[in-house]
Amino acid sequence: MALNRKSTALTLMNGQSAGIVLLPRLPPTKNIIEQHCLSHFFTYTLNEIDLSPGMSGFWLKTLPALSQNEPLVRHAITALGATHQLFLGHNSLKINHEAQYQAVVTQQFTNSISRLVPLMSQAKPENTILVLICCLLFVFIESLKGSQTEALRHLTAGCRLLASPHDLPPELEGKVREIATVFRGLGAVANMFNEDKIIPDLASYAELPRGYEDPTRPYKSLDEAEQALAHLDLVLSDIHCTYDDSEGPFPERLKEMNEETFQALGKRFRKWEARFETTLESLGPPRSYKLLNLKLQRDLWAQMIKQPYGEEPVIGVEKCMSFMDQAEELLEMTNPTQRVFTANADLIPVLVVVYGSCPVVDVRKRAIALLRLRSRREGFWDSYEAADFLQLDLDKCLAGRKGTGWPAVGPSAAQGALLVFRPKPRN
Repeated sequence: MALNRKSTALTLMNGQSAGIVLLPRLPPTKNIIEQHCLSHFFTYTLNEIDLSPGMSGFWLKTLPALSQNEPLVRHAITALGATHQLFLGHNSLKINHEAQYQAVVTQQFTNSISRLVPLMSQAKPENTILVLICCLLFVFIESLKGSQTEALRHLTAGCRLLASPHDLPPELEGKVREIATVFRGLGAVANMFNEDKIIPDLASYAELPRGYEDPTRPYKSLDEAEQALAHLDLVLSDIHCTYDDSEGPFPERLKEMNEETFQALGKRFRKWEARFETTLESLGPPRSYKLLNLKLQRDLWAQMIKQPYGEEPVIGVEKCMSFMDQAEELLEMTNPTQRVFTANADLIPVLVVVYGSCPVVDVRKRAIALLRLRSRREGFWDSYEAADFLQLDLDKCLAGRKGTGWPAVGPSAAQGALLVFRPKPRN
């Protein structure tokens, strides 16, 4: 197939979904490392940050096209590719190479910001899209750098922009909805453990998933099943983003509405679960990482949906051990010497939930040990940092300096939280 400016991406992964990206034609650069970082983004990084259901069009078409025509987007993408290289090569890149990649990050990030600032003062619909995309790319750059507070600031800034009124021409509404879906996905990752939600409400951008009507019909692929479950993750996150606590106490009527939504979500999950079970029957014996991970997420969802709305989960020892058996099997399928970054949060949240929901010491020790088994960063959550945080919490419990309840994971302004976030004051 001939590559042209309108055909920038091709997807072929296991015959099912996105996987191989044909690089867009980009202006030549004399800096070989910059060109390498740009290529690295489209070849590797892109596969790790495509976290939103049904969003391959945005990542594989919209973004590559913008990287050709908009220098500020290209600069941000190059900086992200270089940051990902530094993350993967941690402690293995030679010092001179590390300095070169770090120089690319600094220069390209600065170039993108310098072009972005003037656009922010010009109220044009196309500028809004560019600001949102750069904001999104900055989230990943800061997360890979380990600057999670800055990553969350970019996330909340983008969400506030999306939540604010803006008049868009019809041809741009679809693009903004695509971007909003990615922001909602990142918000769901950030919102996993904290009832004091920091992400503005983007539920107005939600699109009802299709295909839940017939629970006897299997999904066409594991990707389709994964996307359908990801939709439910977004709805669950939206429930917790419907109120700004700066406005006063949580209204009782809003709590009732959230409870009703939670009950309806439980019914939708049970339909998803029935379809997934039918899908499993048609797949046969091969055990892929995606299949095992979906089973784990299904089991966790089934457990969480049993809990009354708003209450912390309580899970028995046997079920916790089962969760950890599944998580360990998945971890052992990954390269023990390779750091992992993914925008999707799956294994770290499971192990944090196990720790928080079961006060048995042996269960908690094993959850911590599994977090240390591999170096993973899932969205805003780092496995080693989570292990250190939970070990400190367990030490306090064993010393009688705190109870065995859930630790303050965050995001929170509290200094002792796992994920500390102090938003900048609004002007």
